[in-house]
Amino acid sequence: MIIETQPWHIMMLCGEMPQGLVISFFNNTLAFTVMNETGLPIGIGGINTLMPGVGEAWTIITDELRSKPILLHKSALVIMSNFIESQRFHRIQCIVLENLHKAIKWMRPLGFLNEGLMQKYSIDQKNYWRYARVT
Repeated sequence: MIIETQPWHIMMLCGEMPQGLVISFFNNTLAFTVMNETGLPIGIGGINTLMPGVGEAWTIITDELRSKPILLHKSALVIMSNFIESQRFHRIQCIVLENLHKAIKWMRPLGFLNEGLMQKYSIDQKNYWRYARVT
């Protein structure tokens, strides 16, 4: 089941976060949660609007959701389709850590194309691949 994300979903999957950070998060993003059969969140996906028509996709995926690849893939497609239509996104981009090979392999079936390696992109100077889905 996919539902609109609530603050407790994020806190459950990410641990305790300062309330101000959670509020700030919800002011800048659209997000939906994938729930398991017992009503617990097992994944969250969303898109931050960077500018009109352009968004940055992100996910928080648990091992439970990773163990259900068909549910994971279908949920991601539903969430992106809803955002593309409702927000009129013409470009959705995302980043993937350089050595997350399963995630890299998953990008093309989601409609993303690789735009290149961003060297030392993060605070810890790790490399990330930039992907974009242009409609």
